[in-house]
Amino acid sequence: MQPDGVIRIIVIIILLAVLIVWRFAPALRRQTRDRSQPTSSDQVSTAQLTLENHFSRVPSPYPSTKPQIELRKAIQFANRQEFEPSIAEFTKFIQDKKNQTSPWLELAYMYRALVYQSVNQLDYALADYDEAIRINPSSIQGYINRADFKLHCLDDAQGALEDADFVLKNDPDQLGAYLIRGVARAKLGLDGVFADFDRAFELSRHINHAPIYVQRGQAHYALNNLTAALKDFREAIRLDSSQADHCLGMMAQIFRDRGDFKQALAIYDERLRHQPNSINIYMVRGFVRHRFGDTVGAIVDYEKVMELNPKYAGAYNNRAWVYLNESKFDAALNDCQMAINRDVNFVYVYGTRATVYFLLGKLNDALSDFNKAIEIKSDHKYAILGQAITLYHMGKRVEARERWNTLYSMDTKYATKDNLREEVLVPQAFLEASMKLEAEFHKSDEQ
Repeated sequence: MQPDGVIRIIVIIILLAVLIVWRFAPALRRQTRDRSQPTSSDQVSTAQLTLENHFSRVPSPYPSTKPQIELRKAIQFANRQEFEPSIAEFTKFIQDKKNQTSPWLELAYMYRALVYQSVNQLDYALADYDEAIRINPSSIQGYINRADFKLHCLDDAQGALEDADFVLKNDPDQLGAYLIRGVARAKLGLDGVFADFDRAFELSRHINHAPIYVQRGQAHYALNNLTAALKDFREAIRLDSSQADHCLGMMAQIFRDRGDFKQALAIYDERLRHQPNSINIYMVRGFVRHRFGDTVGAIVDYEKVMELNPKYAGAYNNRAWVYLNESKFDAALNDCQMAINRDVNFVYVYGTRATVYFLLGKLNDALSDFNKAIEIKSDHKYAILGQAITLYHMGKRVEARERWNTLYSMDTKYATKDNLREEVLVPQAFLEASMKLEAEFHKSDEQ
């Protein structure tokens, strides 16, 4: 065997270990249902998720080698939540090694994808996972990692299923692939969901079962078996307390879905007693408080995030959303600008500011910001809805109808009254505008 081949095998083994650690890290489990507006709690929590010290737990296999030292610098930036310089360092490493047969290149793409995930640049993250697989088409862990990303970040259950099937075709004993496929099948309404989890239990007879209960709980949740989901999440916590953060978050989501906001808030309060500096929990609790009508409490939570991380654009955006719902438009616009100053590509703030402009009757400015959001994130559902509503009010009904049809083809339930009111928390005037649009276009469809 050639030396390069030996090195590649060693690195892939390391990569496998590293990414399995990440695979089951509760801080990085993303149960995101893309409602495409940051005032939804899950969107808020993932828009600028920190890596929660993930990189500090990554093994350092060869501290003395030059590639490892170069990668470590990028990792250290990420661990300090300095994502822009981290991405720059990973990019420099990739550019330096791109024309070489460096076995570290695949690892660098995987790491950079994680950082892109943390700042919600999901298109770039997917491109990096794709490139890592292109470099090593037989990388089992590459396919597992991409499948997990598709499932939990992109809500692409079909894509996740295809990647997991590829893995299991080549290695039928890959535990992680069964977990991903089980959840994907549940989301797609396919058979074989619990057969996958049964197989996972068989393969893990001598290791901790907690991650399997976590994933099976997610499958139950996708199938709306909420009582069974709660049972699995509680069992996961009993077996492994490190799963508590993610499981309690899912349990709180279940209580929210049931309309039991007091129970949901009680869980977030308990989590904060153990993690008093968790930006993610404050952001989610702020949304729940806002939805529960406690706007003062929501602002307190968002301002706590600003105190913990003054550069966190999402907190300013979410406070702006509270202000615009209270018709405090100047304060909302000021917060939007503060968010943009911190991250000019923070997509959700453009939807927020556009909504303020719409409510002020500044339709050209509103359309410009909705367009900017689409430029950053082409499948931004709230921005597409905003384009349709704004164009309609500008008298451009043909263009408005085209945008509405685009949104409807993506998600038939997004623009429903319940979703916009309960999950996106749109102001009443914007909600009424959306309902008027739906009524007219629906009526024309029936004629």
